[in-house]
Amino acid sequence: MRRIKPKPYTIVLGATGSVGSQAIDMLSKTDEIRIVGLSCKKSAGKIYKLKKTTGCDKIHVADESACDLRSFISEILMDFPAEQTTALNAISGFAGLEASFILADMGISTLLANKESVVTGGEVYLKHAKSKGADVIPVDSEHSSLWTLLKGPWKPKVKKAIITCSGGPFRDRSDFKRITPEEATKNPNWNMGPKISVDSSTLANKLSEVIEAKNLFNLKPEQIEVVIQKNSHVHSLLQLADNSYIAELSVPSMALPIAKAYGLDDSPAVREIDWSDLRLEFSKPDVKRFPFLSLAYELLQSHGKCIAFNAANEEAVRLFLSGAIPFSGIYEIVKKTIRKSTDIEKAGQKIKTLDDIRNADKSARKAALEIAARLYGCS
Repeated sequence: MRRIKPKPYTIVLGATGSVGSQAIDMLSKTDEIRIVGLSCKKSAGKIYKLKKTTGCDKIHVADESACDLRSFISEILMDFPAEQTTALNAISGFAGLEASFILADMGISTLLANKESVVTGGEVYLKHAKSKGADVIPVDSEHSSLWTLLKGPWKPKVKKAIITCSGGPFRDRSDFKRITPEEATKNPNWNMGPKISVDSSTLANKLSEVIEAKNLFNLKPEQIEVVIQKNSHVHSLLQLADNSYIAELSVPSMALPIAKAYGLDDSPAVREIDWSDLRLEFSKPDVKRFPFLSLAYELLQSHGKCIAFNAANEEAVRLFLSGAIPFSGIYEIVKKTIRKSTDIEKAGQKIKTLDDIRNADKSARKAALEIAARLYGCS
């Protein structure tokens, strides 16, 4: 039985990225859902090829188009009703938050692969989407798994939600001083873009996912835990009141959460697990080596600090990938940005609108760059 009923039309935002490309490939194999809009930031050549292969005649290249994203989506809705349309938001980074608000404004249910929408948007975004009748369906593998598990009859007895991670490429490495961008962008289990690959190597992405889990599923901070499961076959677990556990297992692939989000999960989305090669070994992450997780409880208490974390991390990862700061500098910049900001803390108490979120983000980015300049002489 399908988890949700597919809607006949979809828009793919971030169409040329990893998740967008995988979704388009999956949709090409079914006639149940028609792609009616494709959007990307700047890969015009790629999106014109996708236009031809998908038969979609409405495309949008943000850096080259005369119209903005809101106008582009409004034009699509003139032909395809919002209640029959979904949108996959696979835009990378904070830029995806704007798109999530636009989709919510228009009552379009969002398949959310942009974690920043929930990390920085928090309850402001989720309440806004709910008020407009727009569902938010997670596409991250961990939250897709929790979304499935929490629909079970055991939900009232859930004691804890446990998010897994591979541990990244440096889970067994002790010397972090000479880590290069090339090394940090090689994930052992997943094929991802450079930013999210670096976040996986620092475990900043797990901090983001802890924040996501709290906001998406209305969990208490003490109900969320992170464990390392090296081969990424277990995506999340629920611990019940009797200390039994329920988990979802599959081979590591974004195909399954994409299929579930679209309602196309009544046939195999991924290959079967090779049980002879399955190794269910778990361990706790070392917060001394991967200190991002030590910030979790602090960030879960403050929307403003969540925004500051995301903004500082985006700027720090950009500097690291350009060779301007060392790997360890990513955490240092983020930590100092969060610690510095009395203003951000105040902003966290009054964040009620998208403009408030934008202002807090802008303030945090400025602080992060000032710290980077002071520590490493860069900008």
